[in-house]
Amino acid sequence: MEEENNDDGQKLDTDYLPKLGIEFDSEQEPYDFYNECGRNSRYSIRKEWCNKRKKDGVVTSRNFTCCKEGNKTPWERDGENKYERAETRTGCNAHMIIRLDKKKGKYFLHSLELNHNHILHIPQCAHMMPSQRKVSKEQAMEIDLAYDSGIKLKDSYEFMARQVGGRDALGYTKQDQKNYHYSKRQKEQKCGEDEFRSDLDACFKIWEEEEEFLSAWDAILYKYNAFDNSWLQSAFEVKEKWAKAYVKMSFSAGMTTTQLSDSINSDLKDYLQSDYDMVKFFIHFERLLDAKRYKELKGEYNLRQKLPKVKIVSPMLIQAAQIYTPKLLLKFQEQYEEFQGAFVKERVERNATHEYIVSIYGKPKDRQVIWNPFEKIVSCSCRKFERGGILCSHALKILDVMDIKVLPEKYILKRWTKDAKNEIVQDFNGRDIKADTNLEVTTRYKFLGPKYVKLIARASECAEAYKLALGSYNELSKKLMISLEKNLILVKLILTKKIHQMR
Repeated sequence: MEEENNDDGQKLDTDYLPKLGIEFDSEQEPYDFYNECGRNSRYSIRKEWCNKRKKDGVVTSRNFTCCKEGNKTPWERDGENKYERAETRTGCNAHMIIRLDKKKGKYFLHSLELNHNHILHIPQCAHMMPSQRKVSKEQAMEIDLAYDSGIKLKDSYEFMARQVGGRDALGYTKQDQKNYHYSKRQKEQKCGEDEFRSDLDACFKIWEEEEEFLSAWDAILYKYNAFDNSWLQSAFEVKEKWAKAYVKMSFSAGMTTTQLSDSINSDLKDYLQSDYDMVKFFIHFERLLDAKRYKELKGEYNLRQKLPKVKIVSPMLIQAAQIYTPKLLLKFQEQYEEFQGAFVKERVERNATHEYIVSIYGKPKDRQVIWNPFEKIVSCSCRKFERGGILCSHALKILDVMDIKVLPEKYILKRWTKDAKNEIVQDFNGRDIKADTNLEVTTRYKFLGPKYVKLIARASECAEAYKLALGSYNELSKKLMISLEKNLILVKLILTKKIHQMR
């Protein structure tokens, strides 16, 4: 069988590449065919324009395109929307156009473009593509049944994924399940917080100086008459571990100590129980790690699927879009936009160091920024870079004053870049560690899984189809057993090899 390579070096089966002249019996059939081609080649598709006969509404032609076809309109790019979706379209011209043959009453492939202008997804992310995600009627019934039984969304999703052999064989993502559930149930969401929580949050996150913090804390005690509150007393005793006024001198990756604690507790509570023994603990802890790894895989998918959006065209922002992850780019853009309203109130420029007082329009607090012209080092009194790893708006203002238009390399932390994980990890013996040395079996399994899940879902729609699928299953099982028996010796060799590797 002939094969060809795509842009990431993976081999593609040419049987799954569309060819001109192929005929289809219905309008849905070419969509399913093109979608399967997309899954195999790792790109998503969507329906574009179609033409219909006026007298009966029959589709005479339709265009199926890559999901990255087209671009956002100018009004969608104006940057005025508070919550903007990331750019995903690249103007890709890949498409497949079908037309109706009036004599035969069938559709045929009329026009075709196979080349894409963007990188394709990795095989592990194929199931995350929009056209590959759909909650079937049967799956919707299972979701409703799980909810009515009191099973949490997270647990029901994991259980359903395990039933079919993994998340990539399920046919929809956890977010799809959430969207289905919330749209169906229309649960009301509570928003806002009471005045006490707001005042307490200010002590956690806003007040940066010790005097400000102590004054605000005393105000809370008087305002709510909470002098005898044991929880507040115990929290105040360890204020050096959580109050911004005390922790601003330490690197925290942009997280507060309470966020870190809440995150760990939130992760563990759904997997661990106090009565678990050591074996059960590690079984469920492995589930937690698996969920974390899958979240990283989703991040890898988003890096390839969603294009970074730069609100202001400048050398520094373009550079940041190329190196930072989407979340860090968003944070950096916030500082860059804020720096547009910054101005220098005072300056003392000596030979060794330059000192500046920087103010931001609309903000009452000024910051002291020190610039070392010999070592090209900038330091701000807000210590945002030291705490979170990205330069603040005050430091960016001084870099602009110094006519520095791109980020100096020393202020780009490796941990915040897209290539943070692209390093070779070695074991204690100095040998390279590989993610997985035996992918053939799992690759075949993941390739077959989604196909048979869809087949089973369709077969369960009527009794006749169900009987046909069941009969085919019995016949296929016998043939598989014969094939497996012939290869038993080979399987034993593979298992022996795996055992030696584990040792």
